[in-house]
Amino acid sequence: MERLSDLGVPSGGETPNPDGEQTPAPGTPGGGTPPPAAGRSRGGPRWRMVQAMVAGAVLIALVALLVARLAGAQRTASTARTARPGPLVGHLAPDFTIPLWNGAAGQTIHLGALRGHPVVVNFWATWCAPCQLEAPLLVAAARGQRGVGVAFVGVAYDSPRADALAFLQHFHITYPCGPDGTMATAAPYGLPGLPATVFIDGHGVVTAMVTGQLTSATLNQGLESLRH
Repeated sequence: MERLSDLGVPSGGETPNPDGEQTPAPGTPGGGTPPPAAGRSRGGPRWRMVQAMVAGAVLIALVALLVARLAGAQRTASTARTARPGPLVGHLAPDFTIPLWNGAAGQTIHLGALRGHPVVVNFWATWCAPCQLEAPLLVAAARGQRGVGVAFVGVAYDSPRADALAFLQHFHITYPCGPDGTMATAAPYGLPGLPATVFIDGHGVVTAMVTGQLTSATLNQGLESLRH
């Protein structure tokens, strides 16, 4: 067997030169170190530029996502406060009978007995902050609509009698109000939460629903729907 060194082929890191001497190859002891390739060092300007571009792109994406989510939340809040079609709009309102807190002893209010008159049914609770904020609007509307025959009814969920009576007195609510302790009255209306206001025409048909706190605009939209 012939060895490479016997055939004149340099072994290891040696290279031949014209004078027959063995010269160490670059990268081997005595042969020097090859210069690094341009742009390949992670500490170089090109690498720092790439890092900056990637960081900027990520930041822009995060800002765009945040803006989109905020816009979506604003659209959702706006929709929740608009008198709009609900699952019962165009259908007969579920009937109910509840005892009255602000009536004679043993007196009740029956929705079906109000047929022939437009009715505004407001679902509320004493512990509901938006319910407290919208109460003055409902009181004013009930007084203003009395002359045109619109009846207002308040249905309170999970509210102790003493707290409810204090609520009615504080906001000077005189239209009929009573309890719905088990949600048996509210459940057929498919309400997502409180407050919620349902507008019912003289034929007993739901014309509009507002979920969330009433505003002057949404209240007027609901009342207008009763005239069509």
